[in-house]
Amino acid sequence: MMESKVITITPDMAKAMLAKNMKNNRRLNHNTVKRYARIMKAGGWNLTHQGLGFDDMGQLIDGQHRLEAIVMANVPVTMMVTYGVQHTDGEAFTIDTGTKRTTQNIMQISGITDAVYKNMSSYVSAYMRMKIKTNSSMPEATEIISYIDRHYDDVAAIESIIGRGSTGSSGAKLHTIVGVAIISAYYRGESEDALRRFVQVYRNNDVDYCEMYNPRHALNLRDWVRSHKSSPETLQRCECAIYSFAHNQTQMKICDRYPYQPGMDA
Repeated sequence: MMESKVITITPDMAKAMLAKNMKNNRRLNHNTVKRYARIMKAGGWNLTHQGLGFDDMGQLIDGQHRLEAIVMANVPVTMMVTYGVQHTDGEAFTIDTGTKRTTQNIMQISGITDAVYKNMSSYVSAYMRMKIKTNSSMPEATEIISYIDRHYDDVAAIESIIGRGSTGSSGAKLHTIVGVAIISAYYRGESEDALRRFVQVYRNNDVDYCEMYNPRHALNLRDWVRSHKSSPETLQRCECAIYSFAHNQTQMKICDRYPYQPGMDA
């Protein structure tokens, strides 16, 4: 018979539980462990019905990533632990076979209807990965939402510059990598007017009121970025194009990759 308990698991307890890991458990994903550990260390791991599972032979059959994260974060975490899960060799294993919830799914379930969260989640997610947590995987949905919570005024200001979602109400799509560069430029201190004009030209070929800027940089970037995948080098090109537009450069300023600006912490 299955039995579930809420238990606060210390790092030492986690190590002991991992020693009971079933031999055929899936390969450990170290990026997942790192993401979970970040959330745990920040105190953001909430108690839910999901936690750890042990079968009727005492083997750990669900939760190895959570336990490894507790060890890595070196903090105690409270979670649901279920014992006596029926598991027979040769039968289909049905734990964690569903579709992972997206950030939009999480916001819907949480009742978050604010357009700032909806429109900015993909940009903020990419910004966190490329400018703050370089060379890491995409942050979890809860991390993105928490991030916007902490920096709401700034993210709302950037959302008003970028407009409605990635495609806007009309015009060319504003690629995610370009949105990341706009966030970077905002925190680098470029004027909001320059950034608004850049988006206006990029999306709609609208060069009105661009006497102070060079619209060619926005148009050239739009054509160039379509055929290039997101990468640190692509981001560098986007950041340089925005700088050159905003400062009315005749030629695009070839610059070193702009460092992270301490405006939006992790």
